[in-house]
Amino acid sequence: MSVLSGEILGMPPAQCNPSILDEVPPKIRKVCDALSTIYQLGMAMENYIIDKAPILRENMPVIGNNVKRQDVDHVFLRFGRR
Repeated sequence: MSVLSGEILGMPPAQCNPSILDEVPPKIRKVCDALSTIYQLGMAMENYIIDKAPILRENMPVIGNNVKRQDVDHVFLRFGRR
């Protein structure tokens, strides 16, 4: 992993360097392909979140501190003896 301007970026290991990928065993190549796919998916998810976060913040209702919630979105269950 490398740190760049406060962000941690997961980079593929040195064994997955494209210049030597032809020389490594097939199992290592499969692992490198999987790591590359995971890295690409992570970057795509990060970009999606960066793009959608401002829109999501705009759509969130602002609830005042003094307002009691009226909806029931959870239930407390008691188990065991009283």
